[in-house]
Amino acid sequence: MAFQTRGGGEDAAEADFPESNPAGLGSGVGAGRGAAGGAGGAGFGAGGGAGGAEEGGDEDFLSASIESDSVLLRRIWQNEKAAPDILQYETELVERTKTRIEELEEVTDVLKTDGRKAMERELHTMDVDRTKYLLRAYLRCRLQKIDRFFLHLASDSDYYSRLSDGEQRYCDRQVDLVQAHMEKAVLLRLPRRYQSMLKQADSSEAPDMIPTPDLDTFVFCVATRPLQSVQLDPQLDDVIGMAPGELHILRYRPIRSLVESGALMLL
Repeated sequence: MAFQTRGGGEDAAEADFPESNPAGLGSGVGAGRGAAGGAGGAGFGAGGGAGGAEEGGDEDFLSASIESDSVLLRRIWQNEKAAPDILQYETELVERTKTRIEELEEVTDVLKTDGRKAMERELHTMDVDRTKYLLRAYLRCRLQKIDRFFLHLASDSDYYSRLSDGEQRYCDRQVDLVQAHMEKAVLLRLPRRYQSMLKQADSSEAPDMIPTPDLDTFVFCVATRPLQSVQLDPQLDDVIGMAPGELHILRYRPIRSLVESGALMLL
């Protein structure tokens, strides 16, 4: 297994909350929250299909489906946990997983009445518990990023569109609560030119008080398919090839698109 360290230059729990009526944090935040059209989901897997006509076939199909989705959930959770910024919310996978969990829980309830299928019931319960853990861990990881970068997410339309509907409401509410608290506690007591939460002063050309993800941090990654030319630094023409299973330590910024497409998996 190859192990490389490379550097580079430039570039390259969904919860429902009451709808809020944001007071606004200036043009930056307003632009981000207004331009986003809701959360899309790329979805890592195409799931679904009809189960067997027999009851046993339905149970086997549900178990196989939840097993496959558990693998996908683990992958997107790993990527989300290792990426410095927030990734696209996987709407299709999350909703499909929640539906499968509900269906398998119904099957488990039916099996409780049959003492001869105690072992089968326990296996189904283990599958459900494992998948619930992965789903909650994935959603919790995203909420932690929203708590940390909510001003940045709300002011950037691209990042804001990566959130689910529930996450967007959560982000909006965070902005409103922090804005109201800061105005009451500090900002309204300062001269007008210093009353912005986004800029140190009115004279600042761009928002310079918003925490942003460090896209130049180094991450561990593994290729999921052969990659012939991965450009690490456009200015230096720094290009490498990656074979499936090779472990690399690379700057996140130039490989971000490969992570989003699924060609690279973060560890």
